[in-house]
Amino acid sequence: MAVLTTKLTLTKGSTTESVSSYSVQNEGTVKTASGGSYWQINNNGTTAYIGLWPTSVTSGGNPNHSMLKITKSGTEYWVEKTVNNNVTLILSSTSHQTITLKYTQPGASEVTKTSTSSNQSFTVEAGTTWTATIEADAGYSPGTLSPGSSGTIVTSTTISASAATEKEHTPFSLYYYAQNNISNYSNIQYLPSLNKEELSYIKVSSNASNAFYGCENLTTLEGIETTWDTSEVTSMWGMFNSCYKLTTIQLNNWNVSNVEYFTDMFFGCKKLTNLNLTNWNTSSAKSMQSMFFNCFSLTSLDLSSFNTTNVESMKNMFSVNLSSSNGIQILDLTNFNTANTTNMEYMFHGTVDSCKLQYIIIRSTTFKFEMKDSNCGNLGSSCKILVPNSLLNTYKTATNWSSRASQFDKIEDYNITRSNGTITVTHK
Repeated sequence: MAVLTTKLTLTKGSTTESVSSYSVQNEGTVKTASGGSYWQINNNGTTAYIGLWPTSVTSGGNPNHSMLKITKSGTEYWVEKTVNNNVTLILSSTSHQTITLKYTQPGASEVTKTSTSSNQSFTVEAGTTWTATIEADAGYSPGTLSPGSSGTIVTSTTISASAATEKEHTPFSLYYYAQNNISNYSNIQYLPSLNKEELSYIKVSSNASNAFYGCENLTTLEGIETTWDTSEVTSMWGMFNSCYKLTTIQLNNWNVSNVEYFTDMFFGCKKLTNLNLTNWNTSSAKSMQSMFFNCFSLTSLDLSSFNTTNVESMKNMFSVNLSSSNGIQILDLTNFNTANTTNMEYMFHGTVDSCKLQYIIIRSTTFKFEMKDSNCGNLGSSCKILVPNSLLNTYKTATNWSSRASQFDKIEDYNITRSNGTITVTHK
């Protein structure tokens, strides 16, 4: 038996052993051996994979190994003639978390895979290197990766993770925490923002009343539109009341179809400059009283999608009682139906001079916006009320509208454009 003239080592997993000698036999003199395994061979920096079978096992079949015999740790092994280097890599499915797997086969470019709802299986070459990361859904903590976060594929391997765990949720109302000085929410009214993860800790119940009431320094609520499922909420009474510094908020895709009370919802949001609610279905609404009270940084408000068939109170809905040169200038109330409305007192009221409205848009070709209160507010004389030409005389002579007959104009004479809740109006 010859002695190797170069250093030859074999590696399997974390085990590395040297080969001390080798010999070549006459092909065919030894039959198929069983009980072997694949090993990684490192010959002066060159990596390959070989199968080794103990020479003591010689039973059965046709020859399937080469005539190369090596000695490792005093034991002789046959080297397999043809080695299948392919192994299976499985990316396990997960719930409430995502595993991102990156693997690189020898001589190939990196491949990225992410976990899905079912296991994924890939055939890769032995020697493939891999790394894995895990990210949990909002409101969950990620599990632990197995067999770790990186490695080299020698045998078939499954990349998996233990179950994600749900983070502790607080009761819904932050206002409750703020007023009762409980836990780390004792200073919630002083927070400048809440991000998507923080919002995910809050479990939304059917009653969202006063949720952010008194959060005077809150400027943003990142991701609240997608983080909260509001489909079961029935009350948003005072939800953002007195959020004086709130400048932006995305709520357009909220499901508000079961909400009955929008009373005081944006009361006092005096820094809010844009509010897109064009996708809202308000068919269950009973009260919109003071909903936009003192929102005088809004320049326009597109409520064309609002269904007000069941609304009983619109009192002070768009009122402003603070001295300001600003205020809502354009209102689209196209589908407002006041058949069941009993209180519209001071709906458009402004205590300083008059409200700043320039245009009220009513595009519906059916007369359904009855003015139920003679004291709807000191609607400025410069405000134009735009209605279809076919209803112009109907509105001019209608109860409580007739006193403003001179302010009505044909909507067909104006260009009206809309974008993300903002409206512009120009005369043709």
